[in-house]
Amino acid sequence: MGASTLLDIIGSFIVFGMLLLSGLGMDLNAINDRFAYNTSVNLQLQLVSLTAQIENDFQKIGYDPTQTTLTNPSSSAVRYGNANDFRFAGDMNNDGVIDSVEYLLGPSQNLSNPAICILVRKFWDGSNAANNRVDSIKAGVTELRFAYYMTNTDSPINSLPVGDSSGVGMIRLSLSLQSPDKFTGSTVYQQTDTSLYSVYWKQFEIVSKNMTWR
Repeated sequence: MGASTLLDIIGSFIVFGMLLLSGLGMDLNAINDRFAYNTSVNLQLQLVSLTAQIENDFQKIGYDPTQTTLTNPSSSAVRYGNANDFRFAGDMNNDGVIDSVEYLLGPSQNLSNPAICILVRKFWDGSNAANNRVDSIKAGVTELRFAYYMTNTDSPINSLPVGDSSGVGMIRLSLSLQSPDKFTGSTVYQQTDTSLYSVYWKQFEIVSKNMTWR
């Protein structure tokens, strides 16, 4: 075998190796892109489902079809409200009895992204205590924040917690979701890390008609 032939073979192996590495790199990039896309879609679906549930509950804040229970300051629809915790009253299952619901940000979910916490929903059935339950919602929630405003104004209520007679007429709810895994960057998680796929949702829910006493 001549020297030139040997060099040709070696050159062919080098070119083949470079093409193989290039192909593997393209495959890995495609896999990463597909993983990132699927994660983003899953977060969007989780967000849609979670916000639909919260909106359904919030529509019933202060709902009292009998007009007999939530009629005075001591029986206001807002039972308790803090920055990360909100409890309210209303007829949640249309049985004529006032129930209570509470949303709060629970403990860490102990995932690779330590910012992700369990969203806790508590339900107290006013007609049957056997139906009381606590739901631990695992949807990638990293932030649940409530802000409270006076009835018929845009003046924030800065003295927390709010309660029965605080005159709450509007609530601002901020909700943030993140993916459990990083795709790029360091192994140290930060709230501002752009390698975490985040979805941020903010809504103003004006329910002054039912939220305060009549």
